[in-house]
Formats: sequence, structure tokens, C-alpha cells
Amino acid sequence: MTFAAPILAVLVAAWAVAAGAILFAYRRDAVRAWREPTLRGPLLIIESDDWGPGPAQDASWLARIAEVLGRYRDRRGRHPVVTIGVVLALPAGATGAGSPSAAVTLAADRFRGIRERLVAGADAGLMALQLHGMEHYWRPALIAAAGTDPTVARWLQGEGGLRTEALPSHLQTRWADASRLPSVPLWPDQIADAVREELSTFAEIFGRPATVAVPPTFVWDERVEREWARGGIRFIVTPGRRYVGRDEAGGLVADGEGIHSGERGVGGVVYLVRDRYFEPSLGQDAGSALAALAEKTRAGRPALLEMHRFNFTGDAAAATNAVRELDRLFASALTAYPELRFLSTDELGERIAARDADLLETRLVRRMATWLVRLAELPRLRKLAWLTGLAIPAWLFLLVARTAGRGGGVESAGGRLVT
Repeated sequence: MTFAAPILAVLVAAWAVAAGAILFAYRRDAVRAWREPTLRGPLLIIESDDWGPGPAQDASWLARIAEVLGRYRDRRGRHPVVTIGVVLALPAGATGAGSPSAAVTLAADRFRGIRERLVAGADAGLMALQLHGMEHYWRPALIAAAGTDPTVARWLQGEGGLRTEALPSHLQTRWADASRLPSVPLWPDQIADAVREELSTFAEIFGRPATVAVPPTFVWDERVEREWARGGIRFIVTPGRRYVGRDEAGGLVADGEGIHSGERGVGGVVYLVRDRYFEPSLGQDAGSALAALAEKTRAGRPALLEMHRFNFTGDAAAATNAVRELDRLFASALTAYPELRFLSTDELGERIAARDADLLETRLVRRMATWLVRLAELPRLRKLAWLTGLAIPAWLFLLVARTAGRGGGVESAGGRLVT
């Protein structure tokens, strides 16, 4: 008994030192997780990339997507929104209209149906148009690659069916020259001219400026960011990292630390993270999307789910299934989360930037509980926390917070199916 107290004191001190060391080692992660906006409730946005010049039947699939969106509303009366990452042009040669060194834009008469469907969807509040790029590649790099790659040469001659998805992945990068690997950066004046061209073309085609940019293959750098900000881009959609090029194998090369939603970049642009998927043709169906929504909701984050054009433009049966899964996703999500909210990505960004108290959690206990959930997503930290016992008080706090929040938290008025 004489030695019990000193031994206990030593053990407590050792635990405190270990806990302090862990918290110190992860202090940056902890601070950034705390600063990241916390949503009051679930929010779902589907982000669909690569739409632009293409075969006429693309317009009919856009119409079917809009039909699904029009069936549903959240409890505030908002329809679901599918954001459209728009590609504005293709090489003239790929469209059978001239030299590969020239471009044919979405303004061409042959793409009128697609263009009108996108504008109609935006005007109805069902679609939100975002800048994906003037083109889904760096055109000089693509032309250079055609000299050594017969597949690219044939695509530039019009054998790709107007689908940039048929190009090698590394060549679909816009903001780096990947004609040879590893890629090399573009020159500043090239970037400035290209950004001016794509922003002015977007405004001319759609009669409204672009405020959200989605970098093709998520490759861009601070110079692109600066020019986008100068041209009126306010929000950049990211996968939680910034990639600045391609390595020798064509893989993505990351730049610096990860990115959290709500953080600001060059020129004051606000980052929004999209790192989960709804790709029915790849097996990422409504079920996996609902799981992603649940995960994001637990962490107080919006669920921005990535969906590409290829789900709707390949095999007809696969496209029909993609529409069916989209319908099932919204029906199931509103059933599972009656308080589910629908916004566009630019609206989300605006409200985060304005610290909108209707959208963002301000109650300290709820924010702390969400912060602990976010920290638990870091595998190494979670393991260390359980090994040292640091997880026990965190778990107890979550248990108390959950019990205290039952019945008094987020409003539960239901969303509904519009018939």
C-alpha cells in the first residue's frame, strides 16, 4: 500500500505525457479539423463532370437526369441539384470540322441540343454549371503526343466518337504538359491566356459567369488558381489534395498537405472537397452513395459525390441503370434522412464563406463531438488513441453528447416525393 500512490502517480504522469505527445504530433490535423465548417445536418450534391460537345443523344440523357431531379424536394422545397462540370470545346479534327490545331466549341449548331438542355436544367434549378475547362487536355500536348501514339492520332482525326474519355488518362490533364512523362509545367503566359479564353467562352455560351472550377483530372497549381481568382472563380472543387503534375508512370503528383473544405487558396478562392463517388457503371451505386452520405453526415461534412458522363453515354442498358440508381439514391436518401438538404456547390460555398448559421453548426458540444469523429478518421491517430487509452474519454464524451442531443438537435421535418 505504501508504494501504491507513487506508482499510480507515475502511471498517470506517463499516460499524460503519452497523451500530450500524441496531441502535439497531430496538432495541425486537430486544428484544421476544428476549423473546418461543421454542417447542422445532411447535405447531398451530385457532381457530374465531362459534359460538353458530344453526340446528340447526350441531350436526351441530360433530360432524363433532369426528370429524376424534378421528382424530389427537400423539406425546404428545394430540388436535388446535379452540378455539371462543363468542357467547352473539342479539336476541330475530332469533330470532322477541320484541323486538330483549331477548336470547335459547345456554341456550334451541331451541339445545340446539349447546350439548350444544360441551360434549361440550370434555369430550372436542377443543374448548376461549373467550369471543367476549355478542353479536357492541353491541346499542344495532345497534338505532340499524336506524333508518337497512333491511338491519339486516330482520335484527333475523328475516330474517338467525340469522347475525351477515350484518351489516355495522363493526356486528359489540362494544366500541365503531359505529352511526355513526367509532365512539365506550363508557362505563366500560357496559363493566363488559357484561363481568359475559357472564362470568356463560358460566359458567352451560357450568358452567365463561371464561379466554380473543377480542374480536369484534379491537376492545377497556384498560378492557375491565381488566374481563376482574377477571372471571377470563387470556388475550386478538389479531391482533398492539389495535384500539380504527372510522374513517370502517369500517376498524379501531389503538392503539399491535404485540403479541407472551407480553406482558402490563392486570391481568396474557397476549396470544397469531393472525395466520394456515385458511378453506377463502376459498381458505385445508390447503396455505396448512401454509405458515403452517412459517413459525411457523421463528420458534419457535405456529401459531394463524383459522377461522370460515361455512366450515361456508353451501353444503353448501363445508362438506363445509372438513371434508375440516381432515382433510387434520392428516394432512399430522403427516407433515411428526412432533414436532408439540397444545394448547389456554389451555394454551399457562399454559405460557408458567409458562416451561415442556418447551415453551419454553432453549438459547442455538437462541434466538439463532430471534431472527435473527424480525428477518429485518421487511422494512425485512432490506433494510438486506443493504445494509450486517450480514446476512452473521447468515447465517453461522444456517448454523452449523443444522449443529450436526442430529440433536440437537427429539425426532422420530412423531405417528400413530388408526384
